[in-house]
Amino acid sequence: MKLRLSCICFLLTLAGCVVPAPPGFTVVESDGTRVEAYGYSVQAPGKGWFQGKNDYGVIFGKRNPPVESYHAGITVTRMPSLTDRKAFNDFARKKLGEGSDSFRYKVVRTEVKEEEKNGLWLVAGRLDFEDAGAVNAGTNPYLLTCNATLFVLDPQDHERLVALWYSWRGTKLDEAAFNAAAARFFDSLQKSKTTTPLPR
Repeated sequence: MKLRLSCICFLLTLAGCVVPAPPGFTVVESDGTRVEAYGYSVQAPGKGWFQGKNDYGVIFGKRNPPVESYHAGITVTRMPSLTDRKAFNDFARKKLGEGSDSFRYKVVRTEVKEEEKNGLWLVAGRLDFEDAGAVNAGTNPYLLTCNATLFVLDPQDHERLVALWYSWRGTKLDEAAFNAAAARFFDSLQKSKTTTPLPR
């Protein structure tokens, strides 16, 4: 969770950036581009997004001036073995619930749903919060941040945790468009034919 939040916080700094891509990032050149991360792959959210890699996966960002921005990513990390569905569900729910209200962030929506797809265990979550301390809030009292998250575990590979997220930040949310874009990104997840060993 800390890794995901640090990635999101880093991408939020892109709010003041313009093309060309920030250091360490490249621009996604075409729709349909797929990226690999330790035995899994996803389709980049779209042409023109920024794309960057870290030790655990791939992160994406896009900005629509003056305040709207988008962020997405996939990480694959090593974790203690979770040998049954309940243990995985409890672990994922705990991670999704780690966000809490503070003087700056006010949580306004939380949702968690457990699913299975293509033999994989899934726990999907939604965490929305108002950020009253955003540096690019301008004349707005706060910026709304909506985070959709998906935890994935292959019951045949209990030590490899996959986390995907899709996030929007701005003042006027198009709920239907956000849900469709997040679902499209999450649904693009595929297992690769080969598995790259995780970093130690």
